[in-house]
Parts: sequence; structure tokens; C-alpha cells
Amino acid sequence: MKILIFEDNVSDLNNLLECIKNFFAIENIQYEIKICTDSEQIYKYSIDFDLVFLDIEGNTENGIDIGRNIRKINPDIKLIFITNYSKYLIDGYKANANRYFLKPINQDIFNIELKDVINDYLLNNVQFTDYKIYPKKIYVKNILYVEYRGRKTYLHLFSGEVLETPYSLKYWIDKLQSYYFAQSYKSFLINLRYISSLTDIDIILLNGEKVPLSRTYKKNLEEAFLESLKTMI
Repeated sequence: MKILIFEDNVSDLNNLLECIKNFFAIENIQYEIKICTDSEQIYKYSIDFDLVFLDIEGNTENGIDIGRNIRKINPDIKLIFITNYSKYLIDGYKANANRYFLKPINQDIFNIELKDVINDYLLNNVQFTDYKIYPKKIYVKNILYVEYRGRKTYLHLFSGEVLETPYSLKYWIDKLQSYYFAQSYKSFLINLRYISSLTDIDIILLNGEKVPLSRTYKKNLEEAFLESLKTMI
């Protein structure tokens, strides 16, 4: 994992670096760090990095504005603000921050909060290749739902593509259930992260599509959906 840091206070920087080192040692994840001293540097590198820690109250530049600009360069980057003052919390989330830490950073809180961020990052990068289906990599995050029909299954992608597969629905349940997928109907497996709303008989997805929801699967799906929401907060 590639990490950017924008922090000009030596003591605060050392505190952050220690927290990062301890967390990634526990999680056994390889990482590299680039420390930036101005916005020109951070804009240059942000396109190729996965996670950025931004000090909101930089000596010369506003971290909120930098965060907004980074989002334009790399919408998928995980953005975490660090600050001395809780009054900046609302402004931080206006820049679509993933998390917010008060200085000095507490290691236990850091570990709990960053774990959710990293899990979400890993989930967004899960992919597989299967030339029976598609000649390119298929990202799990791009699958809206799986439909079983006519002894075949179909992957409905967010792009609108539909990929025919020779596998059973059980095959996809086993493959995808760890990535926030759940059955809504005997022949449908839904990506919970694309649910917009639920009715008694349907699920409305973020792209406006409706898929059926049966009483048999409703309770389990609702519980799984609520659990998935926790990781997106």
C-alpha cells in the first residue's frame, strides 16, 4: 500500500509514523510512505497513491482545500484528516474524508478506525480473471448483481454490461459472500453496496434497477446490508 503524508510538525509527524508502523505490523501489510512538504508535491504523487494523511492546519496551506483537489485528481484515494481541533470535523467531511483523527493520535483508536479504511480499500481492489467469461480482469466492486436464468448465471455490471457465465449461483455465492453480497431471491445475488432502498418486494439499486426481494431472504439481507453500511461510514 502506498501512503502519502502532508504534515509539517515534526512531533506530530513522528506520532503518526509510529501509529502507521505499529498498525501495519499488526496487520502484516506491506507499505511505503512518501512525505510531502507542499501541495505541488502532493498533487504530483496522489494519482499513484492509495492513502493520504493530511494535516488540516498547515503552516502555509489549507488541508481542506488540498483534500478537495486531491479528490479531483484521484477519486479512489483514501483521505484521512489529522488536526488539533475538533471544530474542523464538519469541514473535513465536506471534502469527503474517510476518517478524521485528533492530535496526538491514540494508537488504539487509530487501529480500530484505520482497519475499516484498509478493509474497504482491499475490497475495492478485489479482482479475478476468468477467460470463460471475459478477456479482462473483473473487479468485484463493479458487479451489481448475479442472476440465475436458464441454467446459466449472468453478471450484471455497473457499466451496464451483462456477462454470461457457465457457473451455478452457488458458485458465485461461495466466491462473493465475503465481499458484501447476499441473496435477495432464489435466483439473485446482490451487491449490498449498490442498494439504494428496500420495499417489501423489491430492492432498488443505485442505478435505478429493481431486483426482486422475497420474504425468505429479506431478514438475512437486511442484517447483512446494515453490517455493510458500517464499513462505509
